[in-house]
Amino acid sequence: ALTHPDDRCTWSAVAVNVAAAELLGGRRDFLADVIEVLRVNQAPVELLAAVRRVPLARRKELPILGDRAWDAVSCAEIALWAAWHEPNLESALIWLANAGGDTDTNAAVAGGLLGARDGEAAIPARWIAALPDVERLREIATRLVGEA
Repeated sequence: ALTHPDDRCTWSAVAVNVAAAELLGGRRDFLADVIEVLRVNQAPVELLAAVRRVPLARRKELPILGDRAWDAVSCAEIALWAAWHEPNLESALIWLANAGGDTDTNAAVAGGLLGARDGEAAIPARWIAALPDVERLREIATRLVGEA
C-alpha cells in the first residue's frame, strides 16, 4: 500500500497476505481466517463484502471488467476467488491474462496465491525454462517461504 495510500488498498494487501500464509501452511480453507482478520480489525466494508462473495461467486460475476475493474478490492476478490475455485494454476493464469481489465495485476496476485497453494510443481516446465537465472529465483523463493 506504499504506492496506493488508501485503506482499501492496505486491507486488500492484508487479505491476500493472510490467504498466502494459510495456503503456504497447507490450509486450503483460508477464507474464514481472512474474513476474521478483516472483521476484527474493522477493514473497509466493501472489502469484507467482496471476500464474503468469493465462495459462492461464479467466474462471470467477478469484477474483471467495468467500473470496479481497476481497484485493489477487485484484484483481491479475483485472486482469492482463483485460489478458492480454480483447480489448475496454468489454466487460471491463462484465463486471467486474457480476461481483460487489469490483466497483469490480477494474474500476478492470483498467481502468487495459486503458487502458494500448489507449489512450483504446478508451474508449467516451459514457463520455468523461459526464466533467466532460475536457480537464483528458487533460492529467493525458498528464503521467503522460510521466513513466512
